Amino acid sequence: MRQKKQGADGEKKTSLPGSSEVAGAHWLTERKCPECGKSFCVVDMEAWAYKSKEKALCSWHCMRAVEKRQAEKAVKRRIGSVERVQLTKEQVQEMTAMAEQGKGWAEIGRAFGVNAQLVRYHVQKAKVK
Repeated sequence: MRQKKQGADGEKKTSLPGSSEVAGAHWLTERKCPECGKSFCVVDMEAWAYKSKEKALCSWHCMRAVEKRQAEKAVKRRIGSVERVQLTKEQVQEMTAMAEQGKGWAEIGRAFGVNAQLVRYHVQKAKVK
């Protein structure tokens, strides 16, 4: 017969049938997925594969959705820091010309005193326009 109890953190816990014979009762912990809202059960949180920052997720699909959102935030943060550096149109044109001559991003960056990512960002942005 299954036993139910309320965990200290407000989670519902249900014992597995026949677990009383095993040393230390095994409990199923019912959780709610923060991504999709589904309810699911976890036996051992340490062994649970679908986690993001110690939050249990119901499936690989939900875990990937969280990871993609976190990656997009990181990219936006980096691009925001790149856009804060102001370069003149002439500097960007010179960078573009140097890139077309076959010089590397790092070499161009050293010539202008900026990092290679900033050079690549501005040159690619200028090519799109």
